[in-house]
Amino acid sequence: MEDFSEQQIKTLTQLMERVAADEGRATRDFVKASEERVKAYVDDKTEVVLEALADTVDSNLQPQLNKHDQRLTKLETKIA
Repeated sequence: MEDFSEQQIKTLTQLMERVAADEGRATRDFVKASEERVKAYVDDKTEVVLEALADTVDSNLQPQLNKHDQRLTKLETKIA
């Protein structure tokens, strides 16, 4: 087995440090891009869910409000 010189070990160490730093940067960039995509997806889906909820509430609540309005009109008519 060949012995490595101090310069070869130093060069290899520097190279490994550079590779590790590059990998760290790439990982951080990937995570940041993923977070942005997930946030955009969630924001989009949140809007869709809220709209669907609003439609559901409106479709269930409006008939009840109409019934109450009709009852009030009947009472007002009886009173008058």
